[in-house]
Amino acid sequence: MTDPTGGVAARHERWAEVVNARSVTGYADLLTEDAVWIPPARDAIRGRGAITAWLRPLFERYEYDFALIDPRWRGAGDWVVERGRFATRLRSSGSDEAWSLTHGGAYVVLWRLDGSRVWRIDRYVDLDGLVAPTSRV
Repeated sequence: MTDPTGGVAARHERWAEVVNARSVTGYADLLTEDAVWIPPARDAIRGRGAITAWLRPLFERYEYDFALIDPRWRGAGDWVVERGRFATRLRSSGSDEAWSLTHGGAYVVLWRLDGSRVWRIDRYVDLDGLVAPTSRV
């Protein structure tokens, strides 16, 4: 995958890694202090602390198989817009059960180059996610 934006692709890959590792601190490192996450059918979650507090119980409860699919980037200066699709399968942590939930859809991320010259997620919009139980194997 070619990165026309000077480093965003590496942070994009890191994003998938920290979700699959269920690392709240790793996720926090990806966010600007005033990041905003807009999930489907919910109010926006504002700020790094609020986003990581919202994610913590999910990361504790579920194992993740998270993939970012076909990302596209467009940038100007210290800003890059990424759009793509994501697919997530979840199962209860420590369980041998089949993957029990799926979540996927389209997303848009606004990356901002911060004062230390690190790309961080400033805005994340889940455009059409859906959570649904799947049949057990």
